[in-house]
Amino acid sequence: MNKLVVDYTLYLITDRVLVGEKDFFQSVRRALEGGVTLLQVREKEASSKEFYETALRLKKLAAEFRVPLII
Repeated sequence: MNKLVVDYTLYLITDRVLVGEKDFFQSVRRALEGGVTLLQVREKEASSKEFYETALRLKKLAAEFRVPLII
């Protein structure tokens, strides 16, 4: 059985409030381009629908960089 090895070197936890006026998804993309090795969705202020839609987009984005996503 192959064990998944997770690299915690650069662990990003999302937060739209901290991103402010910048484009949220572009900011995450730039972080991934910069070497993020693990991505976690944390959106306390989002509704269930917003959280789900955000998570789907982040899942696709993380997959482009072969980075695990924690929801």
